[in-house]
Amino acid sequence: MKKIHIIIKQDITTIPPIINIIDFLLVHNYEVSFVSSGDIIKRWENRKNLTCKKIVQNRKTVFNKILSWTKFRISIKSYLKKEFKKGDLIWIGSADAAIAIGSGILNNHEYYLQIHELYDDMPFYKSRLKSFCRNAKKVIVPELNRALIFRSWYALEETPYVIPNKPYIITESETSLPHEIITNLQSIKKDYKTVFLYQGMISRKRDIIPFIDVFNKGAFAETAALILIGPIYEKQLEEYIKKANNVFYLGLFKPPIHLEVTKMCDVGILTYSYVNLNNLFCAPNKIWEYSAYQLPTISNFLPGINNHIQNHNSGEIIKDLKNHDEIEQKINKIILNYNHYKTGSKELYSSVDLNILYKELIK
Repeated sequence: MKKIHIIIKQDITTIPPIINIIDFLLVHNYEVSFVSSGDIIKRWENRKNLTCKKIVQNRKTVFNKILSWTKFRISIKSYLKKEFKKGDLIWIGSADAAIAIGSGILNNHEYYLQIHELYDDMPFYKSRLKSFCRNAKKVIVPELNRALIFRSWYALEETPYVIPNKPYIITESETSLPHEIITNLQSIKKDYKTVFLYQGMISRKRDIIPFIDVFNKGAFAETAALILIGPIYEKQLEEYIKKANNVFYLGLFKPPIHLEVTKMCDVGILTYSYVNLNNLFCAPNKIWEYSAYQLPTISNFLPGINNHIQNHNSGEIIKDLKNHDEIEQKINKIILNYNHYKTGSKELYSSVDLNILYKELIK
């Protein structure tokens, strides 16, 4: 059986879709060689069919970043010369990795390229990715609209292969939530009948403020609360959240420990602003993480997400986030018909079989 070389430039915990493919390969006894800048996750320790190489990155200054990219390129060239054998498969797991390695090295090999973002507002990435996509044996993306956009941009002969960002394995976290967070969660669950959760980047680019506004004005009294987890990049927004009624910010948790919060909540919120195509045709992990625990989803209008919600009746879609009455109505609709949407969420999670998709891709 051929060896599959999976190469990323980041820490593995920052790219859940790469965790998914490695989980699949290990379960199905493929021989995997994994290169990254971080440590492997605990469940992969002592796997006989997995070897790992760590390339330490230093990004504290611009000069160090340049040195890191150069070191990464030289290290990968040396690694492939030593480890790559005829018949092996190279799987480049991110745009950063492809650009850092360079076409001079990759053009000498057949490779798969997995891209997680559209980069439509990042000209450097968008232009540099063209040659890598056109030379790749397969391009993999998480959402159909993105696949068609890439095909159009780069005049690809084939539409990129779509693998949704559904987790391959949902496992218990290797570490526990802090005791004070557990106590806080239990208190919120006791005080409010329905707990809504937003997980992810907390900023105006994600359009979470309209939801905070609706909960803050007391529309649901003790009926529902909103929990936020993730990084906050705006001090003014952070201060507003602290003062908001029925809104609780619990902090930032490294994956997969954040799922310990997810499974204790009742409804998931998914919202993005229309600042770029990457947001408009988003393919977030969280819709699958919500549905893994049968949480209904409430979302603003997003083409990449709406089909999932509508096809399985797994939640509600808000057409206009400026209309607080509509947000309130959709939230109440989910509360009143909770079991119906919960069933739809379960169906959504079961609608994608990653085993079939990966086997088709790797055959």
